Amino acid sequence: GLDSDHGKKLLRALEGKGLTPRVILNTHSHADHYGGNAVIEAKFPEIKVFAPPLEEAVLRYPILEPMYLFGARPPQELQNKFLMGRASNARIAPEPGLCKLGGVTMELLEVAGHASLMFAVRVGGFLYAADALFGPDTLERHLLSFCMDSRLQKESAASLLELEGIHTVLCGHGEPSSDLETLVAQNLESFENTTRAVKVACQESASVDLILKRVCDSFQLELRNAGSVLLNRSVV
Repeated sequence: GLDSDHGKKLLRALEGKGLTPRVILNTHSHADHYGGNAVIEAKFPEIKVFAPPLEEAVLRYPILEPMYLFGARPPQELQNKFLMGRASNARIAPEPGLCKLGGVTMELLEVAGHASLMFAVRVGGFLYAADALFGPDTLERHLLSFCMDSRLQKESAASLLELEGIHTVLCGHGEPSSDLETLVAQNLESFENTTRAVKVACQESASVDLILKRVCDSFQLELRNAGSVLLNRSVV
């Protein structure tokens, strides 16, 4: 979750079920996916935190995210909970494939693109797609989906269609779905809309910032803060 409030909410849910967390698996290093770690780690100091390679470094040194977006030490305006969570004592997760974490057997699937490296997680017929897939309402609200690599983002989404026996898909943002094929198609269409808009914006030579403006104008988007500008600049 994004911050301590989300971490506390998760702890209350676990306590209500009589469960004790043994492991945290962060699929990638964006602050809205690890910001709640610190409050859980404070209550359970022995808990192990895992994240993919490179992503785990950002969890340990959160300033890296606004730093790579900004290209230098970020100003205070960019050092906020949306771009950097509280530091987490993360270690590198097992390589993709079958593994056991916290006594649970799962399959880690590499789905890079939205982040430099990201894992989806399969347990039986359940697929946690992380941010490789977004729910339709999220796609509608965010016409430009953040990505580090547009080609990999599309390839990763499409690769999930190869999975058999999935009956429930959980997105990082959005409601659960029982229709993996439709969900993938909706995401690929949204990602391709962004690609087309960028290609159109590049037909006349311009700076990256002017191209971003053209893309935002085509979607009738207004970027209201520096963080939004930097995130969407990366998409372009």
